[in-house]
Amino acid sequence: MRTSLILNNPHLCNNNKSVVGYTLIELLISLAVIALIASVSVPFFSPVINSYQVKSAAQDITDSLKLSRQQAMMENTDTVFILNVESFTYQSSNMPQTLTVPDETDIKLVTAASEIIDENIGGIRFFHDGSSTGGNITLSFNNKQYNINVNWLTGHIAMTTAMNDSMN
Repeated sequence: MRTSLILNNPHLCNNNKSVVGYTLIELLISLAVIALIASVSVPFFSPVINSYQVKSAAQDITDSLKLSRQQAMMENTDTVFILNVESFTYQSSNMPQTLTVPDETDIKLVTAASEIIDENIGGIRFFHDGSSTGGNITLSFNNKQYNINVNWLTGHIAMTTAMNDSMN
């Protein structure tokens, strides 16, 4: 008697042939189409991602310069921010680690002659009173340009953004 109750239960035994759902082939084809679209669209996002990385690097350099200036004033000593335009790295004398800029970036450094270490490495020195040797760091990627200016008299650091149509 129990067996007949189980077999006659409509929730457990469905004799309907119209089952709603997707076949394994339909799911695999859908996944293949999604994978194809994703693989084709990724290269289109690469320049956007690189642009944001360069903007982030420009902001990080600005912050590192400001930190170097603050450390010089707080510790009543000189600090030096070093930029290597060949290896895309920068470091402050008060930072133990060396940080990097994306390789696709065009970097230019204008600084005082006394702060040039060699043709690819230069620095900006901050003095205990907040002043500096001054300089300008330019990061460029595609048609976007970030200028970081360090005022020699006041040591004030400012970042500006510009579009440059003549750049590739």
